[in-house]
Amino acid sequence: MLMIVRRTLDLDRNVLKVLIFRLWTILAGIVTVITIPHFLSGESQGYYYTFLSIVALQALFDLGLSQTVAQISSHEFAYVNLDRLTEIGFTPHVAKLAYVKATVTRWYRWVGGAFIGIVVLVGTGYFVLFGAKIDEQWLGPWIALVVTTGINLILSPRLAIVEGAGWTGAVAGVRLVQSIAGYVLLVTALAAGAGLWSAMMVPFAANLVSWAWLRGRANPYRAIPPYHPAAGHDHTPWRAEILGLQWRVAIAWLGGYFASQVIVPVAFALQGPEPAGRIGLGLQVFGAVQALGMSWISARVPRFGQFIARGDHKALRAQFVRAAASATGVSVAMALAVVVVLAVARSEGMFLAQRIPSVLATVLLAGNAVLGTIIYAMAAYMRAHKEEPLVLSSLAIGSTTLLAAIAGARHGGDALVLAYACVTLFLNLPWTVVIFRRYYRRDIRGL
Repeated sequence: MLMIVRRTLDLDRNVLKVLIFRLWTILAGIVTVITIPHFLSGESQGYYYTFLSIVALQALFDLGLSQTVAQISSHEFAYVNLDRLTEIGFTPHVAKLAYVKATVTRWYRWVGGAFIGIVVLVGTGYFVLFGAKIDEQWLGPWIALVVTTGINLILSPRLAIVEGAGWTGAVAGVRLVQSIAGYVLLVTALAAGAGLWSAMMVPFAANLVSWAWLRGRANPYRAIPPYHPAAGHDHTPWRAEILGLQWRVAIAWLGGYFASQVIVPVAFALQGPEPAGRIGLGLQVFGAVQALGMSWISARVPRFGQFIARGDHKALRAQFVRAAASATGVSVAMALAVVVVLAVARSEGMFLAQRIPSVLATVLLAGNAVLGTIIYAMAAYMRAHKEEPLVLSSLAIGSTTLLAAIAGARHGGDALVLAYACVTLFLNLPWTVVIFRRYYRRDIRGL
């Protein structure tokens, strides 16, 4: 029976490890859905979820580089024997890996510092502009959250290189430990009356676990030898290859931020903290649902890149179809289950009823999560080709989402969520499908 389930859902070791992490994320989300409304006031809940939406600006500072590093590294690792990496010297592929390791490690130190300085100022200005008084109730926790998130950003490309080597299962294990430690600290801090200071606990734990794991055990990042530019390796084409892909990914991520994170800050600005808190809680719940479905795709992305590097288009398509079908099926099942649970909570008059979105908003967020899983699958397939084809669409979708959210928010929370879901259904999904079909047909022809 277990083997039948594994074959039906296309579960290998890496997918299982990623799936365990995602399942834990859902469990942790359930715990926070209960504890945050219990220990925080409605206003503080609004601040909490708005905090999380604004610090998601780290995606703009990352500029898609960590994703680019994972994609490009996967192509180089396809020709490298990890067990002999320190013995074989600077082959062209090892030299490229050494170059990217040295470059991104140095670059992210600057990026992390810029993130901390700019986001502290921008976020503080945003809250003050929309009515918050400068006091330690929110300002201190806000600064602490940004600082811990910035440190996490500095460490992120190291794990991206490890993922590019195909160690998606190992990285999922690291993130599982990060998440368990973070949410234990979060709930403990909430129960102890720490209030909004609790928001920093998840990134704080992530920093400690990442640093300890990267320093404490053998891994592909540590195995890559130091880069020596004086060794006669010319990496001008390699530098151009990174930048040529990365700037496109950066623009796509800019649009992605507005497409996925902007509605909570818009709700906070135009409707107030409490409506923003309800929408933020709904987004967290269905974000976990979407992340669970995406496990089948994210665990396979390095393998997609390796198949493309070797020209094995038949295996690429077979892996993708199985993974996408499993991801979509799981997302549908989980979204329906969450809708039922939240509907029961509302009908029974549980204390959560006043802190969760309306029934209509819940259904819309559930559908949006399923569509988001499908879009992510197609985007991951295309980006595994070391290309970023969603630059224009991401900018258009992000700006449209922002305008639609502002227009919808003037008519209430349900209208805001409806506008958000309509952009996904009528613009994001069909545009992505059109571009994806070109890639898929090209791979059928083996080009």
